[in-house]
Amino acid sequence: MPFPSINLSRLFWAITVVASLLATLSAFSMLQKADSFDSEACGSCHLGKNKGQIKSDPILISTQETLCGSCHGDALMASHPSGIPPSMQVPDVFPLDWKGDITCSTCHETHNDKHGVLRVTERGEAFCGACHQADFFTAMADGGISTIISGHLDASGELEDPFSIQCMICHDDKGDPDQAYPVSVNRDGIIRHKGSSHPVGKSYELASTYGGYKPMTELHKSIVLPNGLMSCVSCHQGYSENHGALVSTTAGSGLCFECHQL
Repeated sequence: MPFPSINLSRLFWAITVVASLLATLSAFSMLQKADSFDSEACGSCHLGKNKGQIKSDPILISTQETLCGSCHGDALMASHPSGIPPSMQVPDVFPLDWKGDITCSTCHETHNDKHGVLRVTERGEAFCGACHQADFFTAMADGGISTIISGHLDASGELEDPFSIQCMICHDDKGDPDQAYPVSVNRDGIIRHKGSSHPVGKSYELASTYGGYKPMTELHKSIVLPNGLMSCVSCHQGYSENHGALVSTTAGSGLCFECHQL
């Protein structure tokens, strides 16, 4: 039985049409996936006039501190400063933003499966030393131990005031009685050092109901109240060249009157 004659031009045309349709369907499917990814993921941080434009438009809808803080608010309470220009030369491996500021993504990866991971493998003193000179830490009361441990004070766990607990790792007089500023804290959360005492891990809002306190909304932004609690970082600077210094430069009892209204 002879094979029927085949019109090669029609066959080629049919193959071309089918291939074009398959390519169109494939591209449409990929576009749908890209649009879905852009609108649900990229669009939560990046500005774009439409879904397909987000990947080519790196503009953020807000500052990195605001965006990262929406999920990691505790990390921003007492951490390495972010959203500021550096005071030293920063290696290229740690990118600054378009304004030349240090941001969350200067130290951390922000995309893919490395989200949140530090940009380099070094940790501790070696990591900090990429930007800071050794004398930056030796000038601190604890030699920089508390800041070298991590770029963030740990706000995880079930402890009422984990910020103060981490401070006490280095500043507790039981651990190092010869340090410049020995500190002790009792089971009632009363911390004592340099001849003064103050509660930590206590609700500021609850205390203010007894009278004699400024409303939380009127406190200076430098006074940090983690989860609404009084803490070491409410009075002392954590991550700065003045680590451990008072958050207020007012002399004498001026710091006390930042909160107390007597």
